[in-house]
Amino acid sequence: DDAPTGINFVIGQLRLPRALTAFACGALFGMAGASFQRLLHNPLASPDIIGITEGANTAAVFAIVVLGLSGLQLSAFAVAGGLVTATIVALLTFHHGFAPQRLVLIGIAIGAMLNAVSSWMLIRANQWDIQSASRWLTGSLADADWTYVFITITALALGLIAIVPLSRQLDMLRLGDDVAAGLGVKVTLSRAAVVIVAVLMLSIATSAVGPIAFV
Repeated sequence: DDAPTGINFVIGQLRLPRALTAFACGALFGMAGASFQRLLHNPLASPDIIGITEGANTAAVFAIVVLGLSGLQLSAFAVAGGLVTATIVALLTFHHGFAPQRLVLIGIAIGAMLNAVSSWMLIRANQWDIQSASRWLTGSLADADWTYVFITITALALGLIAIVPLSRQLDMLRLGDDVAAGLGVKVTLSRAAVVIVAVLMLSIATSAVGPIAFV
């Protein structure tokens, strides 16, 4: 009788939630990365280049070091940090019209500043908070449970529903803004929609497993 109980615990409570969370987050990271690559016309572009990951990291470090949060509260802070960072980068980028080079440069600058803030908080933190923050910054599936599975699978499903209809607009935008507008694409609205969906997917995935560097 003990064997089935042990197997159910190991598989049902430990391994399976981690595997499903890893699958969902990998898909979310991949969809977000592909969206940014096509939006910026650059196969090397990735969400961590434009500062969103650093925003989630800084919010998470603040939540751990200053507020002492963990679990879903920590994840919520990370999502909020990614969204706030994306909003700041977007406002600075779209102020004088969209330019991929400006987005990347502003994102790198914002990311560098946020990394400095995170390092400053870690220097002033106690050793236990440093360990917790370091584990977050490294990325981990240790805390994944069925709650994270539900959140990430739901985010993946909603992300697919939102991004698939936008794929045509993304293809048209690769031809240039003028050509896309001539083909009936609402350039500004479509670009904003892609950015919002990609940022949400990235922020939720990062909040669940921590930052995963793109290769």
